[in-house]
Amino acid sequence: MDTARDYQAVLPGTALNSQLFNGMVALGEGDLDNSAVIRMLELLNDMDLEITE
Repeated sequence: MDTARDYQAVLPGTALNSQLFNGMVALGEGDLDNSAVIRMLELLNDMDLEITE
């Protein structure tokens, strides 16, 4: 995000992902990687997504 700011680049998807990741860290889930932001979406929507085959 710092580099994007330096170049005045607009990256809305990256900004949103960063906010979701920061939310994970605030909830004590900072040991997970960026792919775990789906958990934040689950928490924000009070639901658990499940895999169906």
